Amino acid sequence: MINKELADGPAQRMKVNEDLSAHVGAVLRELSTVKVETGRLLEQRRQLEVYLSALKTELETLRAEKVELMAERIQMAPEAVEEANDLDLVGTPLPTPVTAPGARPTPAPQLPRPSKSTPSHASPDHEDAFAAFLGADEDHDKSREWFLSKSS
Repeated sequence: MINKELADGPAQRMKVNEDLSAHVGAVLRELSTVKVETGRLLEQRRQLEVYLSALKTELETLRAEKVELMAERIQMAPEAVEEANDLDLVGTPLPTPVTAPGARPTPAPQLPRPSKSTPSHASPDHEDAFAAFLGADEDHDKSREWFLSKSS
């Protein structure tokens, strides 16, 4: 005679085994998805680091160029010194200082003159970073689209 416990045992074990197999399969699929997403995010991070490096280089170059242009402007038109001192490095007017009636206004600080060590061109590493920035395959990069539209 076959006992009911012995008859139910293998069937129940098969069901538990199938449930565990399905759960392990789901976990493996999720792990695979996470692995792919992690790789994509790491690549995007690398592209953003290259982009940031290119922007920093461009900012340094633009600042140096701004200082050079302001120095040339001062040399060409000395009366522009006062006007130039009323602007910050990005051309935004600085607030005018408030002085008491009858008091002499304090002179504005002079702009720094460019030195021989001021970089006028990007290094090869920066050029590589800039090339990577322009060649990045990101659809949402509005600054790159603007730059490419202006350079054509």
